[in-house]
Amino acid sequence: MIHSLNLYNQYQKVKSNKKPSIFVAEHLKKTSAKIKSASFIKDFYQNHDLRQSLIIHKQKAKSEKNIYFLADLLKPLV
Repeated sequence: MIHSLNLYNQYQKVKSNKKPSIFVAEHLKKTSAKIKSASFIKDFYQNHDLRQSLIIHKQKAKSEKNIYFLADLLKPLV
């Protein structure tokens, strides 16, 4: 959700042990329980591209050798 909302750089600045779900909840002015609910997640990704978020996460994440991401499981778009 952080990547979908284009908040990654902002999250990195205030990270200080804050869980991603809490950061997103505060940004959306909702409870963390609400943003973790199946219905909220389903609705959220009706309006945001999950595939693109996974690809962006892989690009921005600091990775070590032999670390795999969900984006690695995606089939290329033809």
